[in-house]
Amino acid sequence: MSILQELPTAMLYCIALYIPDGVTLCHFESTCRNVRAALQSTMDPWHVLYCKRWSFRDTGMSFFDKQAYAERHAKDREAKHLCQSILQRAATADPSEDVKAKEQANDKDFRRLFAMGKDIFDECWTVHDQIQSASDRERSKTLLLHLQFAAIITDLVNSIHYQRPASSDERLEQLAILVSLLACNDAYRNFDQFAEEAIRAPLEAMAQTVRERLTGRSSTTAQIIETIHQLFFLEEGFSGNTEDYYNIENSFLHFALQRKCAIPMTLAILYKGVARRLNVEVHIIGLPGQIVVGIPALGYHVDVFNGGRVLHREDLVEICNSNGHAFHEELLDPLSPERTVSRIGHNIMTCVGRAAGNVTAAASPSALRLIMAISLNMTLRDPRQTELVFGQCHMSLVNRWNRLYGRSDDEQL
Repeated sequence: MSILQELPTAMLYCIALYIPDGVTLCHFESTCRNVRAALQSTMDPWHVLYCKRWSFRDTGMSFFDKQAYAERHAKDREAKHLCQSILQRAATADPSEDVKAKEQANDKDFRRLFAMGKDIFDECWTVHDQIQSASDRERSKTLLLHLQFAAIITDLVNSIHYQRPASSDERLEQLAILVSLLACNDAYRNFDQFAEEAIRAPLEAMAQTVRERLTGRSSTTAQIIETIHQLFFLEEGFSGNTEDYYNIENSFLHFALQRKCAIPMTLAILYKGVARRLNVEVHIIGLPGQIVVGIPALGYHVDVFNGGRVLHREDLVEICNSNGHAFHEELLDPLSPERTVSRIGHNIMTCVGRAAGNVTAAASPSALRLIMAISLNMTLRDPRQTELVFGQCHMSLVNRWNRLYGRSDDEQL
């Protein structure tokens, strides 16, 4: 059964006036008859209806007009939350079950809604710019930012779940980008500064610089890695953030690329992103208390937090021992994309815990809950567990995290 079949038609009518693709909604004949009738009874396009939502003024309005106006605004707020709920449900549902449910319902329209992209909001902003009232413009801006953010995230989740990446490395990069987009856009609503391309473009630029420096000679893996090292650590200056290690922004790719410093996991993902574009296999290794990068072809590891220091076996043993763990070979197994995102979630909630809930930058509680839901879902692949995560406060999330992963006492968040 489609999720939309459970929704009141009055709320769907509100959505019809906000989603640019109103034609899509009017085709839900079995569930949205009111929407279909409303859109078919007028020649006005969706953006005219949108403007009419805010055409009433207090001056000269009767009591009943004011009451209707207030009721409509209340429904607007419900519709906004409903849009968010639909998109969050789509973003965190198990892909196989989600596809199966849609096929059973033959719900092509819902698939179109799910695939709603950020590009369709250009006309929305054109209409917004024509609104005269300052208060109406502010209401319009709030709604459009909310829906545009949801669409950007939906775009990326759709590509992860329905357009499977060619490799696990690409999947890892997409998941890490998703986490960064969720946090940064939720906090700042700057879709140019915190766009997906704002991460991919610098990685591609660094890879292209390496290609150009190696042009005209047959390059070995050692030469490629040496050139990456020179560029990444010495010229670009990427290093560990030793002064503000537990700043939550260290976990987000956007900030790491801007500031050239972060925690080991974030630096490892960026380093791996450059190497992947040069067809060099690089692994992210989760040692106790520290993330390092492994280069199988060269037989050594790299400490991305400390300027690219080369690590040999005795160094890895020392890292484990210094963190109270005995070294064993299984510790050198590469982290899967799902487990990597799980570690990112662990890092984020550690920062939240240390801040005693006083986190004011980079992510709101709702964004953090969504990040944790995605992190859990990537590992557990159980949408029921993911849904449970959504309505939990930070401490409940931490408790659930510890319980699901069965961490020992000394590993508790």
